[in-house]
Amino acid sequence: MVVDETGALSERELKLTAALYVHFGAHTRMKRGRLPKLDDDGCHWVPVQQIVRTRGVDLSLTREEQVVYDAFIRAGRVQGAAVRVMEKGA
Repeated sequence: MVVDETGALSERELKLTAALYVHFGAHTRMKRGRLPKLDDDGCHWVPVQQIVRTRGVDLSLTREEQVVYDAFIRAGRVQGAAVRVMEKGA
């Protein structure tokens, strides 16, 4: 299980979060298999919308995204912005 400050992330949320981190190049700044914190400036929803629009919410991870995803799994935590998916009608 991987959590952020609001609780556990679903598999879908974790994959979208990995894609977001790669979008911002966090995978290129990894040290010892750990990701840098992605500061939340409140505007991360724009690239998330682009990711969802082009790839959907149930995406297959790229090689870089898989590296980020694996780092989240090892850490058990996302130390910054995480993508949350709201189901329609919820």
